[in-house]
Amino acid sequence: MTDDNFGDWRIDTVSRLAQSFGDAPVGTPIRLMSTGRHRKHNYLSFITPNGSALCLNVAIGAAALGEAIRPRLMLAPTVTHDGHRGSQVRDESTGDLYYFFEQSIISVTMSFLAIEIFANTIIGRRAKENIVIKRKGGVEKNLTPKEAERELSTEEKLGQVLPGILGVSCPRGNRAWQSFKTLKDARDATVHLKSRDIYTRNDVGRESLFFHYLNHDARDFPKAAIKVITHFFPRDLPRWLLHAKEIADRDSRLGNAMTAL
Repeated sequence: MTDDNFGDWRIDTVSRLAQSFGDAPVGTPIRLMSTGRHRKHNYLSFITPNGSALCLNVAIGAAALGEAIRPRLMLAPTVTHDGHRGSQVRDESTGDLYYFFEQSIISVTMSFLAIEIFANTIIGRRAKENIVIKRKGGVEKNLTPKEAERELSTEEKLGQVLPGILGVSCPRGNRAWQSFKTLKDARDATVHLKSRDIYTRNDVGRESLFFHYLNHDARDFPKAAIKVITHFFPRDLPRWLLHAKEIADRDSRLGNAMTAL
């Protein structure tokens, strides 16, 4: 992404003056500012960041770090308890393996959080009236925007609320929704980690959480979040989302090139 002279790509809202304002000439960048009480400076201001952009940046970085570690995992041939031939991560790679797991945990949780923040931001800023949600059995629930942020599931926000607010199609059933469901499953398993996902016991045919990490590219987690959010901008992507997409795509290209060497 070329430098547009607006500053950091994670800035929430940025534009330019269409006409002069005081001492500021036409074209001067204008940004959303946050101001609050500070224990040392009385009132402190800063340029407001986009919450989803912050999470995506963390997720993309963690995924890149994790995948950079993967080639360093040394394997040794082994035989399972029931006689199947396979491989085992060697003892000297245990530290790298656990670091890979840690970065995968960060990437999947931050990727999903980026979606949650995005949905809440849209509801909080753009919903002008109460929100009606339809649930099983034809039951309807009428909520204020604040109640909707707090009480609705992420699926309900993405599938029922945001399409109406933004005037776009419902993502259910398309590739973006499938990416969301896959990411959600990984996130739920991560945040609500059960004992059976830590240790597989003798159920080697089941893909536990840690094996999910090993069987999938960690860079797919932030890319899934970006795909979901992109669905709600069928024409022009926000500046922060465009930049996040370019960073994620670049990291994937670099990673694939390194793998091919």
